[in-house]
Amino acid sequence: MKTKVKKNKTKEKIKLSGIIIATAILFIVAGVALIFLVPEYITLKQICYVLALAILATGIVLIVRYFLKESYKNLQEYGFSIGVAFVIIGVIALVRATDLSEYFIFTLGVLMLSASIFKLQTAMDLNALHDRSFIIWLCIAAAFAGCAIAIIMNPFNSAETLMNFAQYVLVADGVISLAGSIYLYFRIRSAEKQAEALINNTEQAAENKTEEATMAEFEGAQ
Repeated sequence: MKTKVKKNKTKEKIKLSGIIIATAILFIVAGVALIFLVPEYITLKQICYVLALAILATGIVLIVRYFLKESYKNLQEYGFSIGVAFVIIGVIALVRATDLSEYFIFTLGVLMLSASIFKLQTAMDLNALHDRSFIIWLCIAAAFAGCAIAIIMNPFNSAETLMNFAQYVLVADGVISLAGSIYLYFRIRSAEKQAEALINNTEQAAENKTEEATMAEFEGAQ
């Protein structure tokens, strides 16, 4: 039972990594769009619509996947709940796209602050896996949290400086989140394989001892 719960937790970690990867890609796309396309080709309001639709689509995919894979039959499966949350956020963002565009940079700061919390969790997960790089990821999480707070508090002299800072931090945030999620995914897979190998070796050793004990009893009886 304990092993099953551990496997379910590992699956949740992998699913969460998938969500973080999707969010990281959105950050990168939004950041690149802000740097190269705004305001020459598209407006902030249009970007808000695109991001809202992407969040809504992600939520729908999570909900559909939850039922297709019959995840409701397993413990600690949060795909449906997360999917519903994404759908609600996406719908609200679509309805209030105009308001969001007015507070776009502030909203980005809040999103990046939330993303830094996930980076912090990545560092803690790596620490649990006895990966020494967790210290680096801890520092990265703290650095991006500081950048996000700076965007929210806006200590800059002009709106243009704030926008430029937010654009490049957004792209960097997406790239780092993407790299961190992929790295954590492979570390979890590696830890799983090591654990399975250890269990198999332990079981094999127990079987060998049982066979040796049986042979010794048989020989003693003769």
